[in-house]
Amino acid sequence: MPPRCEQCGKWIKRPGNVKKRAGKKKHTGEKPLNDSKCDRCRQGRTSTQRNGRTRKKPFECGYCGRHFGSHSNLKVHETLHTGVKRFQCSQCDKQFNQKGLLIDHERTHTGEKPFECNQCGKKFHRAALLKTHEATHAEEKPYKCNQCDKCFRQGAHLREHKKTHSGEKPFECNECGKSFCQAGHLRQHARSHTGEKPFKCDQCGRCFSQTGTLAYHKRTHMDYKPFQCSQCGKSFYQAGNLKQHIRIHTGEKPFKCNHCGKCFRNAGNFTTHKRMHNTEEAIATEEDDNYFRISELVSNINVIKQEQ
Repeated sequence: MPPRCEQCGKWIKRPGNVKKRAGKKKHTGEKPLNDSKCDRCRQGRTSTQRNGRTRKKPFECGYCGRHFGSHSNLKVHETLHTGVKRFQCSQCDKQFNQKGLLIDHERTHTGEKPFECNQCGKKFHRAALLKTHEATHAEEKPYKCNQCDKCFRQGAHLREHKKTHSGEKPFECNECGKSFCQAGHLRQHARSHTGEKPFKCDQCGRCFSQTGTLAYHKRTHMDYKPFQCSQCGKSFYQAGNLKQHIRIHTGEKPFKCNHCGKCFRNAGNFTTHKRMHNTEEAIATEEDDNYFRISELVSNINVIKQEQ
C-alpha cells in the first residue's frame, strides 16, 4: 500500500515524493528557489518555464508535418487524415475519432446538459458550445475583418467570414454541385435532398432540419421573445425578424431588383418578386401566339372582374 502524506493524508504514488513532502513546502507555501530572471519562484512553474526553453514536440505527423508533445496526441490527430473512427454511438450508429466527442454526442440522446451559463442559465451538452455562447454576452468584438471592417467575437467566425470575400467554397454537394464555404452549411443543405429532419421538439413533436430552427421554434412554446425594438417596443423570437422590422422605422429597402428597380425590405419578398420576372421571360419566349406575359394576364383578369 502506498504511503500517505502526514499533513493532508493524500496518497503518494511515487516513493520519491515522500521526501519532497517531508519538507512541508507544499503546505507551508515556502518557495526557496528564486529565479533571478523572473519575479515568480520556481515552485509551481512548469518545466518549460524553469528550463527557460520552448517545450520540444518530437512526434511529427507523417501526413501534414504537424508536431505534437505526446505520441497519444499524434495518434488522435492522425485519425483526421486516415478517417478511422473507432468510437461508435450505440443509439444512432454515428462514429467518432475521439472518445470525448462520443460522450458529448451521447448527451444529445440523453438530454443531459451539464454546462450552464453563469449569466443567463442556459445549458449545453458540450463545454465548447458553452464557451461559444458566453461570447454572445461579451460586448467586445476583437476580431476585425480587414476588408469590410466587420467585427466578430471569435476568431473562427472571422475566418469563416473571410471566405465570403475570397469566394472560396471548398465544400461541394454531391447531389446538385452547389458549393459552400463551411462544412456545416453543406450538411444542412444535404438535408434538403434527403428530407432528413433529425431535430425534434419535445413539446409538440414537430421536426426540423437545423438545430437553430428548433431553438427558435421552442421559443413559441415559452412565448420567449428576447429581441425587442428600441423604437416601438415590439418583440421578436429571432434577431433577423427584428432587423427586418427596424427597416419599417428607417425606411431602408436594401434589396433592389435589377430588372425593374423596385426595392424591398426583406430577402423573401425580393426572391418572390424575381421569380415573377423569370416566369414572364419564360412565357414571353414561347412561340405560341396564345401565350401572354404574366403582367398582361393579370391585367386582363382584373378587367374581367370589373366588368362582372
